[in-house]
Amino acid sequence: MSSLPDPARRLDLFPGPAASPRQPDREADHCAGCYAPLAPAPLPGSRYRSCGACGSARSSEPLEDCQDGYYFHAGHAATPAELTRRLSEQRARGLGPHGPDGARLLVFGAGSGECLRAASDQGLEASGLECSPAAVERARRAGSAARLWYLARFEFASPERVGQGFDRLWLPDLLEHFERPAELLLPAARLLRPGGLLFGTTLAEGAHPGAPQYHRHLFSAPGLYALLARHGFEAPATWPAADDRLAFAALRLG
Repeated sequence: MSSLPDPARRLDLFPGPAASPRQPDREADHCAGCYAPLAPAPLPGSRYRSCGACGSARSSEPLEDCQDGYYFHAGHAATPAELTRRLSEQRARGLGPHGPDGARLLVFGAGSGECLRAASDQGLEASGLECSPAAVERARRAGSAARLWYLARFEFASPERVGQGFDRLWLPDLLEHFERPAELLLPAARLLRPGGLLFGTTLAEGAHPGAPQYHRHLFSAPGLYALLARHGFEAPATWPAADDRLAFAALRLG
């Protein structure tokens, strides 16, 4: 398996203490990436408070609940075309396992399962988790729910529920929605095998003037590096993606 490029090994840029899962008020004043204190006031014309250390941003306004229904009604990010694009980028950049060693894929936020069929067409053994009952019901009606599981929250994902030892785990446009990104990253680390590849996209910090209300965080590349390193991943790489997003990939520590 090829490792990520050495220039991406910038895990010591913005060290900080791990966020406590029981201190939401304190977390609201700290960057979700590097955990440095946020600016006391929002950026001009924005509801996002900026991190002076890594450049990420965080909204402190009430967050609309999008876990149930948003990706189903507004068009979730886990489309066959998006998966094909991400896999092609990984091959072009030499990221992660390929061939039989990279065949087991798990998707968080798999919607109604179209991406799982596309992954199977590319020779992957794909499974998905979805927190929208409407999306899962649509998958059942379409006959694409054989490897799609419903969970009320992604943080409930466990090896006992969905298995473990996955080679790849995809987070399509999810990190920015969660008050605590650890709700995604901790189960992801449990489900991936050592050396497995976590990859995805998230809204970038430059997008804050028009970011929808259901985006809690806007990440910079250094902020993402620090966030992933704090939750069991190494050698993160990022690159620009369409629509003001950052694509990322990182290896689970062995």
